[in-house]
Amino acid sequence: MGWRRSKWRGNAVIKLFVRAADKTSVALKGHCAEEWRWPVADTLASTIKLLLVDDSKFLRLATERALQRAGYEVFTATDGERALEIAGEKQPDLILLDMLLPKITGLDVLKALKKNPATAGIAVVVFTGLSQKNAVRLQQDGACAYLEKSDLALEKGCEGLLSALDKIVRELNLETPAGL
Repeated sequence: MGWRRSKWRGNAVIKLFVRAADKTSVALKGHCAEEWRWPVADTLASTIKLLLVDDSKFLRLATERALQRAGYEVFTATDGERALEIAGEKQPDLILLDMLLPKITGLDVLKALKKNPATAGIAVVVFTGLSQKNAVRLQQDGACAYLEKSDLALEKGCEGLLSALDKIVRELNLETPAGL
């Protein structure tokens, strides 16, 4: 029903419970009978909101599932135009952006995001099959990192992506999702 996670503290197990309906409070229970409640904002970092932009249906769906299982709140877009709309509406913490997109290219999406004051602060990770020789230029245009799909061995699963993303998230000082 609600989100539940156990953590060890010394000899006691502390369980965190978030009410599913409103997610406004957390109950902590230890090995004692006492129970404490206070607002979620004071106890848990919010889930990282991530926008995945890729026109490859198979890759997008597989990556989306892996990211969700890892604890990310994932939004997806199949083209550059929709990516800009979702970025403005949802204000994700991080965007995984393919460069070869229909309607508006990934490079133009990156430039538009960084030009718009409402989205300029969103961290953009280029997630592409293009050669890494483009990485320096893309970072000059505002990307915070560059992930080459072929280096991540995505045909074997998403572990390489999740590991690389975890490193980037830590470098950006974003809270790592509980699943990582």
